[in-house]
Amino acid sequence: MIRNGRTPTILLVAMILIILILCYNNWGLSQRNISLRESLIAKDEKLNDMMEKKAFDEKQFGINSDRIKYFEQRIEADKQIAQQKDSDIDDLNSKLKAKSTENDKLTLELNDAKEALNLCKLEKNKEIELIKNNEQTRYQEELNKLMSQKSTNCSSMLEKFKDDLHKLVESQFSEADSQKILALINSDNAKLAEDAGQKLAENKVNREIALPVVDIDVCKLPKFEGNCTNSVERYYYDPLSERCLIFAYSGCNGNANNFETLELCQNKCKTKTTKIIEPQTPLAANRDYLVRPKINQA
Repeated sequence: MIRNGRTPTILLVAMILIILILCYNNWGLSQRNISLRESLIAKDEKLNDMMEKKAFDEKQFGINSDRIKYFEQRIEADKQIAQQKDSDIDDLNSKLKAKSTENDKLTLELNDAKEALNLCKLEKNKEIELIKNNEQTRYQEELNKLMSQKSTNCSSMLEKFKDDLHKLVESQFSEADSQKILALINSDNAKLAEDAGQKLAENKVNREIALPVVDIDVCKLPKFEGNCTNSVERYYYDPLSERCLIFAYSGCNGNANNFETLELCQNKCKTKTTKIIEPQTPLAANRDYLVRPKINQA
């Protein structure tokens, strides 16, 4: 109950306690609010950091995505280049096989051409040897005939000269002197006739007679370097390629298909056929032996 308008002490104490409790609660809430605000600020800062990091990561992801696309394009381009190179390698291998086959074919053709050339050379050499043998046989026959004629002519000239000499001696000397002179002449003439016959026989054996000119196609003669040790630049005509080619001439014992300059070879083998003169020896067999008897006057 209230006395004289005063609040009871218990009620006042209760109100003070309530106020204290409320103040304490308010203070506690304030501290908690401050703590929550600080925590919220920290979380907000952390969120901002996370957003910045997210933006940076997104930027890096974009950059990495671009780089990945670039590398993918490079890889694709490299794959295409590799495929193109593989295709080129296959083409080159096929071309190489074709070239190898062609080279084998050309090698076979070259070997066949070499064999044909060797056969041609052998045939030409046989033909040349046959021509030489035929010409030598013909020249030997002509030589034998000529030597026989020369021997007959020499004998007939000697007999005629003896007859003329006998007549001259018989007309100029007495019978006794003429017989002595004729005996001496006959003995000397017999010796001279024997010497002349021996000389003709030697000429016949040695064939010391000039051989005539033979028509031979020098442009068809085979290349012959000779058998000496020198090396001289010369040209010869090749009938297979129909061109004048260079070769090394040894310096001796060649054939007529041998030219000092390319122009000479080309000019000579335009008409192809020319003349070859065989080696000549002195015309010993064509000499006429004049038998001159010696007259010894007593």
